[in-house]
Amino acid sequence: MGVCPRICTAFRRCYKMTNYRLTKRRERDYRTFSKQTPSHYTKTINCHLLVALAFAWVFSSNSAKGAVTLHPSDNIQSIVNANPINTTFIFSAGSYTNQSIVPKAGDVFDGQSVGILDGGNTASRAFGGTAANVTIQNLTIQHYNSALQYATVDCEFGNAWTVTNCIIQSNASVGVNFGTNSLIINNQINSNGEEGFAGGGSGWLMKNNQINNNNTSHQNWGFEAGGGKVTEATSGTFDGNTATNNDGPGIWLDVDADGIIIKSNICIGNYASGIMVEISRNNTISNNFCSDNGIGVTDWNACQILISSSESNTVYGNTVNVPVSTNRLYGIFIMDQGRTDGSGNPIHATGNEVYGNYAWFWDTKTGIDGCDTDESYPVYANNHFHNNIYHVSKVSVAYLSWENDYTLAQAQARGYEIDSTIDTSMAPRLDISQANNLISLYWPSWAINFKPWSTTNLSFTTTWLLVSNPIIVTSVQCSSTLGISNSARFFRLIGP
Repeated sequence: MGVCPRICTAFRRCYKMTNYRLTKRRERDYRTFSKQTPSHYTKTINCHLLVALAFAWVFSSNSAKGAVTLHPSDNIQSIVNANPINTTFIFSAGSYTNQSIVPKAGDVFDGQSVGILDGGNTASRAFGGTAANVTIQNLTIQHYNSALQYATVDCEFGNAWTVTNCIIQSNASVGVNFGTNSLIINNQINSNGEEGFAGGGSGWLMKNNQINNNNTSHQNWGFEAGGGKVTEATSGTFDGNTATNNDGPGIWLDVDADGIIIKSNICIGNYASGIMVEISRNNTISNNFCSDNGIGVTDWNACQILISSSESNTVYGNTVNVPVSTNRLYGIFIMDQGRTDGSGNPIHATGNEVYGNYAWFWDTKTGIDGCDTDESYPVYANNHFHNNIYHVSKVSVAYLSWENDYTLAQAQARGYEIDSTIDTSMAPRLDISQANNLISLYWPSWAINFKPWSTTNLSFTTTWLLVSNPIIVTSVQCSSTLGISNSARFFRLIGP
């Protein structure tokens, strides 16, 4: 029966006693029943308690069958094979070496933030397969030796995989490859050999991930490397990710990646474009912060946001920051090269709308925002920049590229950049607040090239001291918290 015979006997006895008590209760009025002795009352209550505890024991035993605890010496795949679908596997603390796992549908793998899957630089893949609704969470996954273009965590062929709160680092090629309905959320995807992520399919979400320092083997990113690339995808979303210091583009759409939303991401210090849309259509790039990207290339790929041979994309509400550089770096740029899409059909840079963006140009180089073409296609007439706000070092510099390099006034005289504005308001505002014994300083995220300094004396000559670590291109530092000293202090931001 699966339950101890003694418990079954207790069930029968309790049932008879309970039935007896209820029968007697019907024979007495409430007053008489309420006067029964405490010993009788206690027996009745204890009987009910025994029944309740027995049922609790049975049901808790059944629920425990859904969770399996793993240990570092286990062969995980054999344990997965021995269990049904929808099993939860809990990792004990430790390193699990050379494990490669093909889950079943609905399986959950929980590292509890103490489990480490380590490929030992030998195993080629940590997870993969075609099962649906798999969850991988709270694991460190590292040192897998996948070939180029292959991923350590491969979600592409299983519908609706979730990878969350994982550290995916120091693998030979791709960190994670996502597919249809994948959820890639709150992960650290860092220092992988070729790129942090790859993807395709539809309905996926990549949100709040740290994608840093990828392409450590310095592959030619012109093919595929860097933060990561998505191809042949539809209706996916990048939301709130941070992509910094990747050797290649930060976030890259290529070849029929259509209808994608790229919003609220931070892209800083990537060696190629911060955000790149190539041979793709109908994408929305909005409210992103892109600064100091393109530091590793010398042509128009050195963009904060690049639209390359793509049509009908919308770029709005973004903040771009172009620093002083020995090379010419670009802001938001559209390039046409007469490419073909995945079906072999010609595709041009046409019908793109770029509006309501905020740009800071610290350099005085020309032609760092606008359009260009390698052929005779009328890219200048078929793309539209308008209602943008430019903060520049010198208004007289021809920052805008429309067939030739123009100042804003010259561009607007030719029908470009309608209702856009330009000024030299480059100094960011430094705000200060006090709470208890702490002082907090705040300044805009676009002022990435500024550093906060302080002094206790404004008399000649004034010595300014750095009050925190300098802002570097691995993060957007836009605040500092300091202890209050006994003497007055003055603060300022010192720029490039």
